[in-house]
Amino acid sequence: MGNRRNLGRDLLAIAAIAIVFVVGRRGLTPSRRPALTALLVAILGQMAVGYTQYFTGEPIALVVIHVMGATATWAIVLFLPPSLRSRGAAPA
Repeated sequence: MGNRRNLGRDLLAIAAIAIVFVVGRRGLTPSRRPALTALLVAILGQMAVGYTQYFTGEPIALVVIHVMGATATWAIVLFLPPSLRSRGAAPA
């Protein structure tokens, strides 16, 4: 089961880097920066908590923090695509 956990973590990190790369190539406007920054901070935070859990034997408090972080990461991922869309001029 450890390999599946590592695969999921690696795929998430690769997907986040790919998103940042693609958006950066298209032009990262100031309005798009907070959403991508939130995603990267959430993923890096999750990785830090996960490694801390691994090396300390998974104390219950870290498990709770990790679950809350996972929920926040998914919320950010769900709201990321609409925040990256560019809106045209409003109809008159």
